[in-house]
Amino acid sequence: MIVDKINIYLTDGRIDVPEQILDDVSRITRLNFEAQFGLPREDDNTLRLSAIGKCIRQLAYKAVGATANGKKMDSRSFVTFYMGNATETAIIGLISLAGIKLVSTGDNQKNVKIKGISGHPDGIVEIGGVKYLLEVKSMTSYGFSDFEKGSIDDSYKYQINAYMSALGLDKCIVVALNKEAGVLGERVYEIDHNIVEYIKRRIDILACVTEDTLPDRPYAPNETGFYPWQCLYCAYHNTCLPDAEKVLVGKAYKLKQKKGA
Repeated sequence: MIVDKINIYLTDGRIDVPEQILDDVSRITRLNFEAQFGLPREDDNTLRLSAIGKCIRQLAYKAVGATANGKKMDSRSFVTFYMGNATETAIIGLISLAGIKLVSTGDNQKNVKIKGISGHPDGIVEIGGVKYLLEVKSMTSYGFSDFEKGSIDDSYKYQINAYMSALGLDKCIVVALNKEAGVLGERVYEIDHNIVEYIKRRIDILACVTEDTLPDRPYAPNETGFYPWQCLYCAYHNTCLPDAEKVLVGKAYKLKQKKGA
């Protein structure tokens, strides 16, 4: 639907880019550049719908205001976030150039809420008289291959269902870019009301959590003592897993339970 129209535009239908689109792209690119590479903003403990599918114990640490004691933002992280936002800006511009009706994007994104938790969907498109939530993602070749087979990370799945519910929409189009090959793909997802109810239960749990009532850890070490990658990339892993240590395996670090722990 969307990707076909973008490809047709790029190969057979290119036009002089309207000033409005150029202005939008320029403005959002500037804001993105400043946000990622300018003076750091103060961290806050605000929960957001974009993260509602992450480890619930990680979210609980954030909700109670725990001090981050694990994975920190490094230079690679800042560049990765910038490129993800730049991808979103470029694809949204291309969607407009391809003649698809598109609203609530960039700095005009809607602020939606579920039980007081806010989120900012990438946009809303209208195709054939039907409105869809639009989400744009950049992926590695590995992730893109899974995406084409119909697999999507749980954190994305929860995010798009939260946004669909908050917007009163039944369908979402996820447009993905294979950032290593420059290939675009798309999939349509319908709202899953069971996931929406699960999200609401999560929010209820997080609204009442204290340092003494943290949710159980959803992740455990495997038979060789290694924790999943999500734990290593958590900002609170040293607090959550004091009996774990970083070990070098090949060319990458992994989090492993200490012997005797």
